[in-house]
Amino acid sequence: VHGEVWSLPGFDPVRSYAGAFLAFAPTTEEYVTESDGELRVWKCTESGTNTSRVFPRPANWTVEDSFHMRLSLDGRFLACNHWFTNILVFEARTGHLLASAADHPLPAWFEGQEILGVQFLPTGERLLVEMSNGGAIWDWRAPTNSALIPLPGQPYGVSRDERWIVLRDESGRRLKLVEIEPSLKVQFELEGHSDRVSGVAFS
Repeated sequence: VHGEVWSLPGFDPVRSYAGAFLAFAPTTEEYVTESDGELRVWKCTESGTNTSRVFPRPANWTVEDSFHMRLSLDGRFLACNHWFTNILVFEARTGHLLASAADHPLPAWFEGQEILGVQFLPTGERLLVEMSNGGAIWDWRAPTNSALIPLPGQPYGVSRDERWIVLRDESGRRLKLVEIEPSLKVQFELEGHSDRVSGVAFS
C-alpha cells in the first residue's frame, strides 16, 4: 500500500508514505497516516505539511487490526473497523477509546456480518457502516446498540445536511435515495445502469 498527499491546484506531490493508510478531515486540513504500525496525525500548511502528533495506541489494539479508517469532518474523532467484526471510535487528539460496538449485545441481524467500511455523517454524531450484506447507521454516543439501525442496502453517499442517503444493492447497478429522518423512507430508486455505479455526489 502506498499513499501520497498532493497540493492543489498545482498538483504538486507534498509527501508520500510507503505502506500507509490515509484518512482526511476536510474542514481542518488534518489527515491521519499509518506506516509501520504507527499512526500519525498531520496538519496541512501552505508551505507543506508538518507532523502534528503521534496517535497514542489504545490498550489491546494495534493499527494492523484495522483496515478502514475515517476522520470526522471536524477532525475530532477517528473511526475504524476492527478485524471486520467491530467498530471503534477514538478521540483523535488523545487516542482515547470512546465507543466500541462490541461492548453491547449486538442485534441478531448484525451477527456474522463483515464490516467493510465506516464513514461519519457530517455532524460526527453518527456513523454509516458498510457491511457484507447491507449497511447500518450507528449512533455511537448512545449507551446501547439499540441505536444501530439496519439499512436496506449498502451506503454509498450522504448529503451534507444528513437528510439524504444513497444505498446500492449487491450488483452495484441499482441505487435507492433514502430520506434518513424520520423513518429511512425510500423516496425513489435509480435503475437502468448497465454496469456498477462508480460514484455519486450531492450538490
